[in-house]
Amino acid sequence: MIKSKSLHLTVAVFVIGAVMVAAGGLAVASNMGFKMNKPLYRPVAGGGGESGLNWTSLPYHGPYGNAGAFCAQAGLPNLTTTIFVVDPVSGGTTNVTCGTTSANNLQIVPGRGLRIRGTLVPTSIIIVGSHNPSLPITIPANNVADPEIGQLWFSVPYHTTAVTAQDLCVQAGIPNLGGTVRRVNAQAGSGTTLTCGTTSAAQFNLILGEAVRMATTAATGARTFTPAHF
Repeated sequence: MIKSKSLHLTVAVFVIGAVMVAAGGLAVASNMGFKMNKPLYRPVAGGGGESGLNWTSLPYHGPYGNAGAFCAQAGLPNLTTTIFVVDPVSGGTTNVTCGTTSANNLQIVPGRGLRIRGTLVPTSIIIVGSHNPSLPITIPANNVADPEIGQLWFSVPYHTTAVTAQDLCVQAGIPNLGGTVRRVNAQAGSGTTLTCGTTSAAQFNLILGEAVRMATTAATGARTFTPAHF
């Protein structure tokens, strides 16, 4: 059952196509092309350890290719904005600055979210692209020795059928108590981690345009799934 009307949307999505359906502020078209106004928040002194950490979902097909192209097309200020990504397979992290060669060399991986941070970022940016409905997403197995391995910052599709954190757990085939979904509130500067199969996960609404961190327990192991969409 699609529960799109209960999804709390903080951004507008405009989809160009022959067939459009409006539900709870979300427009969906047959060609799955998107143009989204994504809000950003700047770090605030004393605003919490995760203030201004804008974890962002990107369409699985987009015109960016690398972090430098994304910075340029989104209008992110050079030298004051950083793009941060986590490789869930190796556990490696990469932090680059817009307007540098390092940013141009950082490839964007479809299905993985990125983090935008900057003291001068605009209040919102336009993100464009389209979906790849056949792209499988893998949450690597948890590695106790390296906490970054298995931590997938997941680009939630803009026309996802998932409304809550628990919906994502179900789509990924994560059993009850077998994994977590974490959301960072860049405005409040705080994060919330939900355990699959709990009431809290079932009541926690996803925010359109935000990437969330998905992870499994060591006992659950790796999970591969194709995100459900309208």
